[in-house]
Amino acid sequence: MKRFSKMLIGLILLMLVLFGLKLVNDHWLRTRDVYYVMFTDNMRALNIGSHVRMNGKIVGAVRQAKLIETSLRLKIEVAHGTRIRSGSRTKLAPDRTSIGGVCIEITPGSTNEPLLGQSNIIVGVVSE
Repeated sequence: MKRFSKMLIGLILLMLVLFGLKLVNDHWLRTRDVYYVMFTDNMRALNIGSHVRMNGKIVGAVRQAKLIETSLRLKIEVAHGTRIRSGSRTKLAPDRTSIGGVCIEITPGSTNEPLLGQSNIIVGVVSE
């Protein structure tokens, strides 16, 4: 009985360590690409952590907001390898994952346009 208890405790500890390593890898080692979005209209419902969507899929989140004169500059992080092209535009859209929340929707630029480099600015358009 003692041996079974020790094995069970060892197995539980091993599972906890493996689960912890998975969480660390998923959170800390996941690579993100950084872009900036400039808006001049009202961002009343947008929050740090709001989703960033492209083609209907969540690809990232808003990480920082800074007021520069009459514009709002948002720092967004998207999954590494998300193909954001020159000519892409952003706008506020309803976030289907939260009641009353909004997200940033990226409308991709033409496939003929070059990919944006990290830290480039994506233009925000006034919501209709």
